[in-house]
Amino acid sequence: MSAEVQDIVIFVVGVFLSAFFSGSEAALISIPAKRVKQLMEDGGPRAKALNFLAEKPSEILTTILIGNNFVNIFVASTILGWDRNCTFACRCCVHTKTKEICIY
Repeated sequence: MSAEVQDIVIFVVGVFLSAFFSGSEAALISIPAKRVKQLMEDGGPRAKALNFLAEKPSEILTTILIGNNFVNIFVASTILGWDRNCTFACRCCVHTKTKEICIY
């Protein structure tokens, strides 16, 4: 697989993973506490997951946010053009119309 195709695949997968984490965050924040309690009382396979959600919402939100940040940073660093012949001292260069910015 060529480097360009690999970058495109990483970008597309990253966009889907970022959408998954963002959607999970929106769902977690938007569900009312009354609805969670009602679904827990109804039982079923979702009751255990909702019980964990009701007990530890901050831990779940933290995990979702860390996952989303990891995916976004990974995709951004790939798309910005990390040097493919990276040794111990890597560099990242961003090419703009007026100059090139490199981080070593």
